[in-house]
Amino acid sequence: MNATGSGLRDIHTGSKNTNIQKAKNYIVLHDRGVPSTHSAIDKDTHAAKRKVMSHGFSEQALRGLEGFMVENISKWTNTLMEGASDESKGWSSPKDMATYANYLTFDVLGDLCFGKSLNLIESDKLRSIPKVMLARAIVFSTVGSTPLIPLYKFIVEKTPFEKYLMPEMSANMTKLVGFAAPALKERLMHKADVEKNGGTERKDFIYYLSEAKDPETGEGYSQIEFLAECRLLIAAGSDTSSLTLAAAFFYLTQNPEIAAKLSKELRDTFKSVEEIVTGPALNSCQYLRATIDETLRISPPVPSSLPREVTGSGMLISGEYVPTGTTVGTSAYAIHHSPDYFSNPHLFKPERWLPERTNKDELARAKSAFCPFSIGTRGCLGNTMAYNELSLALGRVFWSFDVRRQAGNNMGQDKFGEYGMRDIFITERDGPMVEFRRRADASVP
Repeated sequence: MNATGSGLRDIHTGSKNTNIQKAKNYIVLHDRGVPSTHSAIDKDTHAAKRKVMSHGFSEQALRGLEGFMVENISKWTNTLMEGASDESKGWSSPKDMATYANYLTFDVLGDLCFGKSLNLIESDKLRSIPKVMLARAIVFSTVGSTPLIPLYKFIVEKTPFEKYLMPEMSANMTKLVGFAAPALKERLMHKADVEKNGGTERKDFIYYLSEAKDPETGEGYSQIEFLAECRLLIAAGSDTSSLTLAAAFFYLTQNPEIAAKLSKELRDTFKSVEEIVTGPALNSCQYLRATIDETLRISPPVPSSLPREVTGSGMLISGEYVPTGTTVGTSAYAIHHSPDYFSNPHLFKPERWLPERTNKDELARAKSAFCPFSIGTRGCLGNTMAYNELSLALGRVFWSFDVRRQAGNNMGQDKFGEYGMRDIFITERDGPMVEFRRRADASVP
């Protein structure tokens, strides 16, 4: 395990010919034996899949996706006010933000991937779906770190024993497949009908991924690859954003003075909540971006290392020779808490990301170790979309509402005063319990 900026770059930013590749752990994440862009180990396979996937994350594509995000965010913000009354002086009932953040991010990704929301915000029918991601992460972090990988691969691909070995995960996966497979089929059939009749198609992930072709081979995704990628998008795009959103509420309600600065910036920038959309005005909200970056630093959504295997004749990492066959990685949590890169690393301090408030050398050092979305050719394709979703959600909430922690409730707090995360490659978490009150001069979001 290496927790240095040089090691981070050596492991993740080498060329195609560098003697390193994704570790065998990622076989566990193959979808019925089919690798996704995330789990593909072979570099050529990954490069081809990433080329196709990148069309869904272009600037044009993200502009088209924003409307679906905003629609879900608006519905979500309304639910935050449930339980408000004259008796409570306008404050809502307490909301577990780990749960409510899941509702939003999974609904957004379901909408973008399958043309219909999972509707976790309004219905409990599919609310067990987020447990699939946690269960698969536990399998990845346990089975993927042992010699059992070939056995697990055989069980999943060749036998029905998975439902007996991991019954809860199997049952929840069945629910996800029961939603995803027919929804994807219906969405693709609708796309074909619209095109046949000369109509205007909705520009979601399905649109861009079905249109995209590898420029070298002319091939797109097969049906089974399509489903694997859509499940990947839901897993990678929902749980990580959900953790960051919940953690942001934890730190902002723990530090009311920081929340006040954020609210003031937003309310000084926008005259109505409807104005809060991506673009120059939202980009000018530097304190909002610094708050998100500081949340990603202190509570990275994937705190563990992203395992890589040294190949060929070995390689140098931070100046030290590492032999072939060695599994290496840099833990985001470890490097984000290293005093070599961040002063007072357990202190939530958005100002550390503001050039006018931070020493130039300190800021450069911090940026050299910042890796919440990984870096290099395997870095997350969806980081811009994640920033957009987080900016829109936090921006609209802190413009519209006064926000506070439920009195006397420290759910989610660990011994360092940070947001408690149980590392299972991604994270299990609870809380915080947060209450909302509509600001007196705010229009209805």
